[in-house]
Amino acid sequence: MTGSSSSLFAAEVVECVAEGRAPTNRELHAVAERIGRDSGLGPIFAWGDAAAGSAEERYLLRAAQAALQGTDARP
Repeated sequence: MTGSSSSLFAAEVVECVAEGRAPTNRELHAVAERIGRDSGLGPIFAWGDAAAGSAEERYLLRAAQAALQGTDARP
């Protein structure tokens, strides 16, 4: 993986779009983490079991899916 965490777009987004492929589970979670961090929520997946399946987690995963595959993507 290339790029830095300070770039406008996560490296995972650039790579998936450039390669025209679906993201891996790790890439999906990495982008969700970045969206959460950039929006001020902090590291959502580090919250422990209390956050598992939370609305915030679902929203971040959906946003990451859209960023990685576009709005026509089906999870």
